[in-house]
Amino acid sequence: LEPLYEAKKKTLEERYKKWDIFYYGHLSHWFPWGAMLYDRFIIENPPQDPDEALALHNEIWDTAVKINIEYGGVLNEHHGVGLKIGRHVRSQYGPAFQVLDALKQGLDPHNLLNPGKMGFGPVK
Repeated sequence: LEPLYEAKKKTLEERYKKWDIFYYGHLSHWFPWGAMLYDRFIIENPPQDPDEALALHNEIWDTAVKINIEYGGVLNEHHGVGLKIGRHVRSQYGPAFQVLDALKQGLDPHNLLNPGKMGFGPVK
């Protein structure tokens, strides 16, 4: 977990230096196969425009999630991914996501159940 933490800290603090970002995380939920690294970001100089601030927030999360996947981690251990990081589920599972997508389409052809979540189709 240390290489993952260090990669996130280095990448995020360098890439978003303009906004004086500080990255830290805490570990919990220890299991034989790993632990949960909870990402935390402090932005000392955030954009004042709410739309810019939200775009920055999403970009920071996108960057952190990509690093998780690059280092063999997953999006989330047990809290679910929701709309914030659900768009990355396809990346986590790669080509295997096609199987999940086929099951979802077969069971919910009109995309009525949780549309746009878990990487399945657009939000309605």
